[in-house]
Amino acid sequence: MSSWWILLIVVTSLLFITFIVSLVCYCLVFYRGLEIDYKIPLEFRLSGYRKDKERMLKDFAWFDQQPFEDLELNYRNMKLHSLYLKTEGATKVAIFFHGYRDSARNEFSGMISFFQKLGYNICLVSQRSHGKSSGKLITFGIREQKDCIKWIEFINKKYKPDEILLLGISMGASTVLMASNKVPATVKYIIADCGYACPDEQVRYIINYLHFPMYPTIWFVKFWLYIFTGIKFSNYKIPEMLKKTKVPILFIHGKKDKMVPYYNTLMNYDEKPNNKELLLIDNAPHAGSYIYETEKYQQAVKLFLKKYEKK
Repeated sequence: MSSWWILLIVVTSLLFITFIVSLVCYCLVFYRGLEIDYKIPLEFRLSGYRKDKERMLKDFAWFDQQPFEDLELNYRNMKLHSLYLKTEGATKVAIFFHGYRDSARNEFSGMISFFQKLGYNICLVSQRSHGKSSGKLITFGIREQKDCIKWIEFINKKYKPDEILLLGISMGASTVLMASNKVPATVKYIIADCGYACPDEQVRYIINYLHFPMYPTIWFVKFWLYIFTGIKFSNYKIPEMLKKTKVPILFIHGKKDKMVPYYNTLMNYDEKPNNKELLLIDNAPHAGSYIYETEKYQQAVKLFLKKYEKK
């Protein structure tokens, strides 16, 4: 056998292996896969809860005792689920969006009562392909942003609130940021906690986390994404989207975040023209700002709401 044939066989084999590996990587990154048990304390491993396990258990126990109402939204042959918690005398609604492969219980148990004291009813959305919501594909906010708009419209129609506040953590933050220039007028405030600036960068992080070689894996993963969904990640730059956003936004990020480095929030913050505030928490890891600096977080939210309440 000539050397050319050997070379051709080697190259073909490498290409085939790369295709298979990238397809596996694509499925691991984007497809729902195995469910994360609802009561596994994922945040204990990822964020500030690892600082205070007793607080985590207390927050989860409180959450499990609340009289949540199940809400269901039908959208494009999907059943999207959320939990609704009424606050006595409240005429406003805060809608919360959790992060990638996580849940509202893990990420918001500790802060719900704070927003109730501010006069908000609480809506905890299970993002598509998470929890009780249907769906097989996670798109890092690209399709989720449309779900966000539908949830706002649903809440407006069902409860007719005086105003709505959107709060997202990680992928949830990027979801609400992508939707921010299209939200109905009832949305008066947005809080974006540790969101990324571009879904592309977050996929790169996950590929690295899974110990796949970055190149050529990222090229083929994008190829599979486009083939199966028609989505081009390069078309979705959150800083560019924010140039058209008029709703006031409070950007929050922990400086010790290794999953979504805080420069992502700085990029988003810089491109929003006005009506914006920034809170950076020195020692907080990913999604850990509220646990690490609860008082500072709460104070920043109060000042933010007060500053923009008439705008």
